[in-house]
Amino acid sequence: MTVRLEYDSQVDILYIRLKDDPIVESEHLEDKGIVLDYNEKDEVVGIEIFDWSERQRSGQRIESKLTDRGIFFMKLKKSLGQHFLRDKNIIRKIVDSGNITLEDRVIEIGPGGGALTEEILKRNPKELIAIEIDKEWVEHLRKKFGDRIKIVNADATKFDFSSLDGKFKYFGNLPYNVSTAILRNLLDHRKSIEKGIFMVQKEVANRLSARKGKEYGYLPALLSLFFEIKKLFDVPPKAFTPPPKVMSTVFMMTPKEFDMEEKELIEFESFLKRAFSQRRKKLKSNLKLKSYPEEISEYMEKRAEELPPEELLELFRVIY
Repeated sequence: MTVRLEYDSQVDILYIRLKDDPIVESEHLEDKGIVLDYNEKDEVVGIEIFDWSERQRSGQRIESKLTDRGIFFMKLKKSLGQHFLRDKNIIRKIVDSGNITLEDRVIEIGPGGGALTEEILKRNPKELIAIEIDKEWVEHLRKKFGDRIKIVNADATKFDFSSLDGKFKYFGNLPYNVSTAILRNLLDHRKSIEKGIFMVQKEVANRLSARKGKEYGYLPALLSLFFEIKKLFDVPPKAFTPPPKVMSTVFMMTPKEFDMEEKELIEFESFLKRAFSQRRKKLKSNLKLKSYPEEISEYMEKRAEELPPEELLELFRVIY
């Protein structure tokens, strides 16, 4: 049995197709659970779509669907920004970008159903740690991968990655609604990063890699001092279930030699937020300084988006 899942975002309907014939359709996908039952040949032998809240109210054990027969269930949660990557070629291309070796320790952020996890494990890293906020997916991952991976049920926007000790190669299809918060948290744990391969909205990737102009902002100005950020390739909506309404981009984040003390980092971040607070205004208006050295008067007549990160840091250090 060959099954294809197709999601029409315009009408919020998921179509499950057998060959070319629609056999099931489900409205309001975010409230539904999808169960695909696989046999030993990795063929789909059963399909079920159920109302998640109804099953919970009836007391049925949703997790009982996870058996040794390979049954897979999925609940997509808009609150968590979940869009699961299903294109195997894209998955391989992402993992290839990390050049995983037998000696590498790897962290995956937001593994969800484990599609990327499975490809990472094929490269036999020394260790793989998955950080997953959703308890239901944590249970699924434990049953699917057993002791082949270590799973931490935690919020990646707040998790102390430094507590894991050592350096890691990071991977993640970052949830759209918290991607920048995760990256900001990783900055605090930058010494744990050997390399990062992440997927975000294309718009976010464009902003992160900008060094001047309208897409440039406080976070790119901050991150690009510590990391080399390079866009690798775009990923179309059809590569996901359900398809998002925007293109995605995979980028690589590699640490630079640059660093600064924590106290200066906090002060510099505050400076950047003020500098970019009203984009159309000049720095002298946004920074609200009563006086400043004559040597920086030329800078103060410019907007923050006109200055690359290194010049903003130089300006900050002259003022403070």
